[in-house]
Amino acid sequence: MLKYCIYIGLIAGAIAMQWSLWFGKGGFARLDELQTELVTIRAANEALRRENEALAAEIESLESGGVAVEERARLRLGMIRENEVLIRLVPEGELPANREETVTTSSGQHVFQPKRADLYGGGKSVKGGAAKKKQ
Repeated sequence: MLKYCIYIGLIAGAIAMQWSLWFGKGGFARLDELQTELVTIRAANEALRRENEALAAEIESLESGGVAVEERARLRLGMIRENEVLIRLVPEGELPANREETVTTSSGQHVFQPKRADLYGGGKSVKGGAAKKKQ
């Protein structure tokens, strides 16, 4: 009988040692969770790395030449060069989103009025400049 109690005690001790390996803090279930989280984090890091490379390339192009600066000014700020004409096509029946953007001159023509006139030639109004060019 004592012999069976020793065997049962050894088996119970072996199960107790294995319990934490399978179901404890550092067990296989937790390892699987951490590996899944690692894959997700690596994918996010790769996406951020690609974004950083794209931004670094954009910074380099802005620092190296005026072409990128001009393109950005044209696209984002709506700026134009001197002696250029900006033509905005609005589908028939649609009104401009902001009526203050267009101004009607004395001759009845609609002229684009920028939101920030100080960006276009040191504080001069585009409306006045457009009227001067037409005269």
